[in-house]
Amino acid sequence: MKKIFMGIIGSAMSVAAGTGYALAQQEPFGQGFAGWTFTQEAQKDGKIFCRAFLTRGKQVSIMGMLTDGTGYVSVNNPGVQGKHASRLNLTQGPISVTATSYPTRLVFSPLDDFTLDQIAQEGGYVWVIPKINKSNEVDLGDRATDALNRVFECINANS
Repeated sequence: MKKIFMGIIGSAMSVAAGTGYALAQQEPFGQGFAGWTFTQEAQKDGKIFCRAFLTRGKQVSIMGMLTDGTGYVSVNNPGVQGKHASRLNLTQGPISVTATSYPTRLVFSPLDDFTLDQIAQEGGYVWVIPKINKSNEVDLGDRATDALNRVFECINANS
């Protein structure tokens, strides 16, 4: 699990920072819409990483999943440092996750497909890191479910 998590984090960082960490070239997966774009990327271990990116100005929100079912959401890092117990507040209640910070990204994981679906159906979430008294609302818009469905299509196409 730790290797999978680190792969997710490394891939998210490489996407955001433009570094060479990623193990393979990202390829588009289908046409984008309403600010959303989609990619697939083969990992060294044979898994495929599918992502949906929502770009609004300088803010990039990501929903991503590996073909093994491990998922995450990510936002631009607002200055958080380290790794923290955190939660994503949803209408149906809070979800406990780990927030891991990198220079340009703040990643919340691990998430399963059910939790990602809840986030998409609600059109966003509020992340909270109690220990450092930080939180923020993430608006994924009214096409978030369509965007997540494209991620699931990518997963199915590569499984």
